[in-house]
Amino acid sequence: MVTRRDLHPGVQASQLVHANSEFAVEYPVQFLNWHDTSNYVALLSVEDEQSLINLANKLRSRGLSVSLFQEPDLNNQYTSLAVEACDKARRLTSNLPRAFKEYDEVWSKMNEGVET
Repeated sequence: MVTRRDLHPGVQASQLVHANSEFAVEYPVQFLNWHDTSNYVALLSVEDEQSLINLANKLRSRGLSVSLFQEPDLNNQYTSLAVEACDKARRLTSNLPRAFKEYDEVWSKMNEGVET
C-alpha cells in the first residue's frame, strides 16, 4: 500500500487502511489469495497526490490490479492506493521509501535509553 507524505501521519495511517479495504472490495479473489498465501504488508509513500496518481497509472499500465482511494473529507483527493501482491508490484515499487520513514529520528530520540 502507498500513501502520500504530504499528509499528516494520522491521516496517512487511516488512508492506508482505506486503500486496503477498497482493494478487498474491488478485488476479493486477489485479496483472499494474498491473505491465504503471504499476508505480507508493505507500507510505502510518495511525495504528493500527483505522484500517487502517476504511480497508479504506471502499475495499471503494467497489468496490475490497483485500488486508488479518494477521501471525501479531503475534497475527494487521491490519498492512497493498494496494489495486488506479486513480484511485479514489488519490483515496480522497490524504489519507494517506507511510509513514516521521516519520523525514524524522532522515534529514536524518544526511545533513547529505553530498554525493551
